Amino acid sequence: MIQVESVRQQENLHLSVLCGEEGLTREIKKADLNRPGLELAGCIEFFDPDRIQIFGGGEMHFLYEKGDDPSVEEILAKIFNSAVPCAIITNDLPATDDMIEKARTNHVPLLRTSLSTTRFYKRIYEFLEHYFSPSTLVHGTLVDILGMGVLLLGDSGVGKSECALELVSKGHSLVADDVVRVVCLGDRILNGSCPHLIRHYIEVRGLGIVDLSKLYGIRAIRKEKSIDLVITLQDWKPETYVERVGIDRQLYELLGVELPHLTIPVKPGRNISTIVEVGARDQRLKLLGINSAMEFNDRLMKMTAGSSSEMAGTIH
Repeated sequence: MIQVESVRQQENLHLSVLCGEEGLTREIKKADLNRPGLELAGCIEFFDPDRIQIFGGGEMHFLYEKGDDPSVEEILAKIFNSAVPCAIITNDLPATDDMIEKARTNHVPLLRTSLSTTRFYKRIYEFLEHYFSPSTLVHGTLVDILGMGVLLLGDSGVGKSECALELVSKGHSLVADDVVRVVCLGDRILNGSCPHLIRHYIEVRGLGIVDLSKLYGIRAIRKEKSIDLVITLQDWKPETYVERVGIDRQLYELLGVELPHLTIPVKPGRNISTIVEVGARDQRLKLLGINSAMEFNDRLMKMTAGSSSEMAGTIH
């Protein structure tokens, strides 16, 4: 849960408090929002008191015209008498005297924003969705390669940070090193970011902690990125099975979402950053419907079938 005060402090929401400051410690329990147009019109049966109530232009003009109606006053009293976290007026519209009175009486924060209803709705929902969505911390490194979010996993010391550093030197961007905060948005999209304390920093064994934004400029870092591909780096072992053709599709499950997965063996002499970059490029082609491994396999099968036919003809 999150308090109303935390929402009020978000600068991009442009919120100011009209009354009910003592209620800013109220807790918001869900990301869902409500515009109480139907409630004001009399349909109060399905009213959810756990949602933030947003009064847009339609609701406010209805109150300006019908606010003196006893039935409307009764419904407004029910809204503010409930456990709503807060009520927010958009478009910088003035609150009615009845709204202010009921908000003060019930210690419900009444806020106002200069943003339009559509823009405000989008911004506050994105903020609340990030907060309430399932999340986890992953030990790994997240890089942006040509618009593809690539999550590098592997044992400590396998070379994830060094690989990311070389990718940055090639013009790609670092999102997070060592600790990646992953949030599941909309049940299907995984968004990765870096904890504020270590943002822009990367640990390179032998050098220590370096700030990539100062070494390579602001283009070298990104605040967040959706995760499109997972690559596990592992020490090379002769007995370990390694995919040679690439037909078998590997998946990695994270927060209930399955992502394309590659396993890359690491040993001296292999340019891991280039292999990771090629893996990201190849994944982009697959998203466009181009699968090099399958195309090669089809070509091989056709050639084999043709050779078998020629051999059968020779025998006959």
